[in-house]
Amino acid sequence: MKHLFWLCGIGLAFGMVNVTTGDEFDVPCVKPTTQIPFTYQECLNQKGVARVGNVVQTPFGDFPYPFGLIDKTGKLILPAIYHEINFPDDWAYDSYTEPSDALIVVAQRDSGESMFGKLGIDDTFGLVNEKGEFVVPMGFYDNIGGFSDGSSRVEKDGEYGYIDSRASVVIPVVYDYAGLYFTDGFVGVKGQGKYGIIDKQNRPVIAFAYDDAEVLSGRLFAVAKDRQYALISPEGKFLSDYQYEMIMPTHYGDTYVVQQQGKYGLINEQAEVLIAPNYDYVGVDFEKTYADDNTNDKIYFKAELGDSTESFAITCK
Repeated sequence: MKHLFWLCGIGLAFGMVNVTTGDEFDVPCVKPTTQIPFTYQECLNQKGVARVGNVVQTPFGDFPYPFGLIDKTGKLILPAIYHEINFPDDWAYDSYTEPSDALIVVAQRDSGESMFGKLGIDDTFGLVNEKGEFVVPMGFYDNIGGFSDGSSRVEKDGEYGYIDSRASVVIPVVYDYAGLYFTDGFVGVKGQGKYGIIDKQNRPVIAFAYDDAEVLSGRLFAVAKDRQYALISPEGKFLSDYQYEMIMPTHYGDTYVVQQQGKYGLINEQAEVLIAPNYDYVGVDFEKTYADDNTNDKIYFKAELGDSTESFAITCK
């Protein structure tokens, strides 16, 4: 079943640095002079490492390829041979959050056809720390997701589980499918042909009895049977019938766009209907929501039906 979410100054003098200013947050962007020249170099992140590479021309535009890692002295600590190097989001140089102790996901593609390879085919993954040292060797897992809230989804031989920031297995790699990340401590997984929801201790919160199971928030889940979704609480109480083809979070005020019989509407976290599902499109009206005269902090939504558009002001609980 299709899931309901629509779910990426070069020099040779050792130790010299270039400092620029981040436009958005006015945070210094430090780029140490590298021992080996590269045509692409990122700012040092909060852990003191940065991606480097050489820009190449492709049918899709210019891209840095392949990637390597440098430290704050400009030393290459991971050779530039990787298709992807993905840092935890909270490592960004302009992030104001404390960087986590998560690991860096690196990936290679074996097809060799292009920098893109056969996307998702013949990929190998590994995990390195901020020193460029491998904690999980390339190929040990068939796939490794990015770290979120201290955990990462891994895949091996077609089965899924989760590891923590030290690469220790915290959810056994035994599931037929697992959500990319935990949401408020919960995640949807598939076992023995049915979906359910577990917590971070691998305890079943919602029984494995559904065609799909998704975590919308820590207070609202969605489960499916016969391609129709119902809303359910973490305690297992049904808040709606099986009536929606799709449920998608807006990320504004705990509201969710729903699809019913091909039309769209809006519900809240209590499964209350805020906009009846009678429209061709429902989405946040950013212009009105962020207008200076929106003094009540309401969230505005626009609902379109044919050539007409209606506006709804939602006060979120």
